[in-house]
Amino acid sequence: CVTEDDDSPHLDVAGLAGALYVAIGGEDRASSAEDNRPLTGAVSALGDRGAVDVLAGADHGFAVPGPRYHPAAAEQAYGRALAIFDEAIR
Repeated sequence: CVTEDDDSPHLDVAGLAGALYVAIGGEDRASSAEDNRPLTGAVSALGDRGAVDVLAGADHGFAVPGPRYHPAAAEQAYGRALAIFDEAIR
């Protein structure tokens, strides 16, 4: 979600009208929390409409059943996403 290109997704975050939640694996080897700092900063700048979690011990793809699945991180991320969704539709 962060590239050097002019159309990098993180550049569009400020213009989003709704809430945005980003969960990143703390041990993500494909796209680290450090690499995603521009994205997480943009999401945090949304104030109460933005939320970011860096989940300790989780790798890229932690929430999808498979070799990198991390049950605790997946549960935390899905729980937070559902709570944000629930709040948004009230």
